[in-house]
Amino acid sequence: MADAGRLEVLHDTQTIINTYLQILHNANSRWDYFADARSLSVIPLAFEVIKKAILEAKARVARVRFITEITKENIFYTKTFIQTVELRHLGGVKGNFGVSDSQYIAISTEMRSNGLAETKSMGIIIPHAVYSNVIEDLRRVKYFANPSN
Repeated sequence: MADAGRLEVLHDTQTIINTYLQILHNANSRWDYFADARSLSVIPLAFEVIKKAILEAKARVARVRFITEITKENIFYTKTFIQTVELRHLGGVKGNFGVSDSQYIAISTEMRSNGLAETKSMGIIIPHAVYSNVIEDLRRVKYFANPSN
C-alpha cells in the first residue's frame, strides 16, 4: 500500500515557522503562498530566514509566488517581499496557506489586543497551522492556487 501521507495540526509558533521553512526547502518547482493582507505584519518574526529559504528555492528553479491583497496598510511589507518573490495582488484573500510540489500548510492568524485600552494596540499571533502532504489535499489546493496547471 502506498504511503497515505500525513495530516497534522501544529500549535507552537516556532514549529509552524520551521515547518513553513521545511516546505520551502523541499520545494522543487513551485511555492505559492496566499496571505491575508492583515497577516503580513507577522512576517518580520522570521523574515530573514524566510527570505533565505525563498532565495534557495529560487536557486533550485522553483517558481515562488506570494499572493495577497496589496493595501496601504501592508504596502511596507509587500515592498520588502517584491524584491524576493513574484508578488501578485488578489483582492479579498482570506486566510493564509501555501502549497509546494508535495506539501501544504494553512496558517491561522488572530488579531489580539495587548490589553491596554489607552493604546488600543493590536498584534497578530499564530495559534495553530495545518500541515499536509496528503495527495488529495495537494491536488485540491493546487487547483485553487493555479487552475490552469
